[in-house]
Amino acid sequence: MKKIILVFSLLSLLLSCNGNKADKQKNGTLSKEEFAEVTIDSLTLYAKKFVGKKIRVTGIVEHVCVHTEKRLTITGPSHDFSFKVNASIAVPEFDLSLKGSKVEVTGIFNPITTPNEVCEVETSHHPGENYYIECQSIK
Repeated sequence: MKKIILVFSLLSLLLSCNGNKADKQKNGTLSKEEFAEVTIDSLTLYAKKFVGKKIRVTGIVEHVCVHTEKRLTITGPSHDFSFKVNASIAVPEFDLSLKGSKVEVTGIFNPITTPNEVCEVETSHHPGENYYIECQSIK
């Protein structure tokens, strides 16, 4: 009987530890190990290295799509390089008042594969290889 209680206690302890990790992931909290902190400039230089990975980048909002509010463009301090940020289920739209604000974006870095992912206004200002960040959080 004591062996059964001991085994049950150990199993309960193990399951409770794993449950906390799952609860944190469900709440959307990210640990530092789950994303790469990058700058706009390093993201530009090493874009292919970050494709498909979670990143966190800080920049200034240069453009918010007024038609859908589902896309914005962030730029670095030099304003030489910029990236598109697309809304997602986690962040369904962006406030137009973000334009000119400094923001911290966490999301998945992806190449643009279809024309629907590009705002016409952005295309005329930012030609060349196109990547975007699928926004998971914005501060």
